Amino acid sequence: DLIRSGCDFALVDLCFETDSNALSTTLSDLGIELEDNLLIISRRLSADGKSVCRINGSITPASVIREIAPLLLDIHGQSDNQSLLSQKNHLGFLDEFGILGDEIDAYRKEYKIMKKLAAEIDELSLDKDEKACRFDMLTFQAQEIKAARLKPGEDDELIETRERLYNMESIISGAGTAYAALYGSDENTAFDLLKTAQRALSDISRFDKKLVDGYERLNGIIAETEDIAADINSCLSGTDFNMAELDMIEERLDLINNLKRKYGNTIEEIIAFGETAEAEAKKIENSDEELLKLQAEYKTQLAKVAALAEALSSARKMAAKTLEEKIAAELSALDMPKVRFNIELSGKSGDDETIYTDTGKDNAEFMLSTNPGENLKPMAKIASGGELSRIMLAVKSVLSGTTDSADTMIFDEIDTGVSGRAAQKIAEKIAALAKNDPAQLTVEELLYAATLTADKAEKIAIYNKVVEQYNDYRAWNNMGQIYLEGNQIAAARRCYTKALQLEPNNADVNYNAGIAAM
Repeated sequence: DLIRSGCDFALVDLCFETDSNALSTTLSDLGIELEDNLLIISRRLSADGKSVCRINGSITPASVIREIAPLLLDIHGQSDNQSLLSQKNHLGFLDEFGILGDEIDAYRKEYKIMKKLAAEIDELSLDKDEKACRFDMLTFQAQEIKAARLKPGEDDELIETRERLYNMESIISGAGTAYAALYGSDENTAFDLLKTAQRALSDISRFDKKLVDGYERLNGIIAETEDIAADINSCLSGTDFNMAELDMIEERLDLINNLKRKYGNTIEEIIAFGETAEAEAKKIENSDEELLKLQAEYKTQLAKVAALAEALSSARKMAAKTLEEKIAAELSALDMPKVRFNIELSGKSGDDETIYTDTGKDNAEFMLSTNPGENLKPMAKIASGGELSRIMLAVKSVLSGTTDSADTMIFDEIDTGVSGRAAQKIAEKIAALAKNDPAQLTVEELLYAATLTADKAEKIAIYNKVVEQYNDYRAWNNMGQIYLEGNQIAAARRCYTKALQLEPNNADVNYNAGIAAM
């Protein structure tokens, strides 16, 4: 359905310009780097059902795009409000609104130390029988490895010696033949023949200088031959086959291989295993004393974490009160004065104890009551479609610019189900967003906001933002109409000229430009 009839594939490209720290960090964790703050996402759909996604030219799983999408686009429609409806994001929104980054960083630093201490305590907090069993096993392992007195590379040397003993008969035979050929008792050995050649050259080299070099080289060969023969003879004198030595080598290799099966693939790994086992055994032996020390450190660290968590919680309560007031004001401006908005902060607790996580001790949830007398309920469950549109617009209006969320907002038919005064209020609020933070709205939303605001100066301000950010011909054309209605002919003509440069064949632009030229 997405591919035009007769085509083999469909291709869509999205280009984002962003300076979002959250997005940059997420992309860096995924191994993706921004280029000049640009992020280009493309997806190619083939007729055979295959799909290829790319980010900045590199093939990327679709799951990665789904992960970063909430940081790029926030869609607000009657049933699609993404991040703001998800309770797990509410605490993060509150923290960013309250600018609590420094407090959270200070808390997390101490929290990580506490978690590390807790892990060490858990490691030592074995029951008595389990601790004794573990100690015995580690002691046995360390002693077994130490008793073997292993040396790095020892196994390779033993295998080499074993191979030599296995092939002793062939070594003796071959070495004997070589020695006999070089320096044996026969008169025709290589050494004897070389000596004969040496004497012959010695007698005649004085008559021809060309033979002197050959004579001298031959002397070197004779000396080398004597050395080789001596080495072979030394080898032969030490080649008595010793069955006891072979048995010792086999036993040693069996011991090493048995240790390898238990503790590591190499002698170095076995030695390291033994050292680790010995260290852990000593730790268990002194575990009672060490455990008391760690527990004291943990108690002190828990007090630090609790104090920082309490300070963070207090700061959140203050930020929540301010955020509630601001959103209430926005809701009133959107013709919803009876809607109550509340941020419910609750502790993370279990078994009558406060639970600390890397975000502190608080849970946060945005709560709403849309009718007088109605209890506050989670925002995702309470509002109708038309109400939700305005509520999300109010919340986003306050959070916009204070949270590091999506760079672009899309308001999808948020005026559906509302009319009259409420529709006008929505238009005015989008116009305010367009004026204060145009980078977060699409060109369609900016143009929509401009058409629904009554103030001509405000319309012009929004259209100027559109042409500055998008250089869209419709903004030039609409500004031309406003100037033309105000009898500002020169200004109207300038706007129509810009519009014609962008869309020379557009009928409306040509018609309006023609009227201005009269």
